[in-house]
Amino acid sequence: MVILNIEHPDIEEFIYCKAREEKKAHALQELGFDMGINGKDSISIQYQNANNSVRVNDDFMHAVETTKIGIW
Repeated sequence: MVILNIEHPDIEEFIYCKAREEKKAHALQELGFDMGINGKDSISIQYQNANNSVRVNDDFMHAVETTKIGIW
């Protein structure tokens, strides 16, 4: 498991890294690369087996609670 604190300067990159790699995998598959689970070209895709988590603090959670747009 990889955990990064919400205030870390690279948090946005950390949050989106898996989605970006997934898009890359789909693009490569459309071009004919072998991207199956045991595909010879799938080794170029990173983060797919990682369990990434973000540690939030009380200030962040308070901001979520008081923001009208919220995430729920």
